[in-house]
Amino acid sequence: MKAPCLCYNGRKSYREVILVKVKCVLCDIIENIDSNCLQAKRLRNRRIHMYICKTCYARVEKNTNERHASGNFKLYREKKKKNHLI
Repeated sequence: MKAPCLCYNGRKSYREVILVKVKCVLCDIIENIDSNCLQAKRLRNRRIHMYICKTCYARVEKNTNERHASGNFKLYREKKKKNHLI
């Protein structure tokens, strides 16, 4: 599951890096990420977060930008209610 390796941390010393295996929800590719990175902490602490690999993320981002540029993309957000007390 976890494979230790050494990583230079910029302070003239090495720290042990523990890699965590994660699986992309779109293409089912298994990748290793550093257990101390923000994305790994989010996946560990909040189970609702999903991991998407870099290639799938780029593909989704490209398609979203194309739809947004076409003018047919509508982002439905909740309208903010004004506080009547202020």
